[in-house]
Amino acid sequence: MPILELAAKFGMYAVMAAILIFALGVVTLRNLFHCALCLAAALIGIAAVYVVLQAEFLAAAQILLYVGAVVTLVIFAIMLTEHLGGKPVRQTNSQSPVAFAGLLGFAILIG
Repeated sequence: MPILELAAKFGMYAVMAAILIFALGVVTLRNLFHCALCLAAALIGIAAVYVVLQAEFLAAAQILLYVGAVVTLVIFAIMLTEHLGGKPVRQTNSQSPVAFAGLLGFAILIG
């Protein structure tokens, strides 16, 4: 296997790992602005995957539509919202044991 092909494969795996890390950042971070930035980074990584797969039009559409328009709109909405600095909202749910029991029953039913 030529060294260039091995480097391209390693780079592709590195980009995919970065996409996964940023996607986890989108759903786990508590600051909405940081979540939006992680979403933008994940979408840029997906555009890089499109470039590697030789789908340049999809990569350009990904950058222009999703990163350029949607993420920008989300960031403006977050920045214009007044209640971000207010009282923190409780993030726990009192119905977690019931939901877990339902999930376990559903898993047993499917299995």
